[in-house]
Amino acid sequence: TIRSAQRTGAQVLWASVREPYNIRQAEEAGCAIVTIPPAIFEKYLAWHGKPLETVAEETINQFRQDAEGAQW
Repeated sequence: TIRSAQRTGAQVLWASVREPYNIRQAEEAGCAIVTIPPAIFEKYLAWHGKPLETVAEETINQFRQDAEGAQW
């Protein structure tokens, strides 16, 4: 686990972040380094500090807008 690796003095790297919430998870886990694609980091910055409920509502609204604009 991350905690047991840290007890050895190792620094833990969290790689392959796929969603902004992974950044929060890595931080809570105590990871020293996190590799983040630019697009995911931009979303994280836009959502940082907002309640998860607000982020969820924004995401749902974006899905609705995308669906309305889809060519079926």
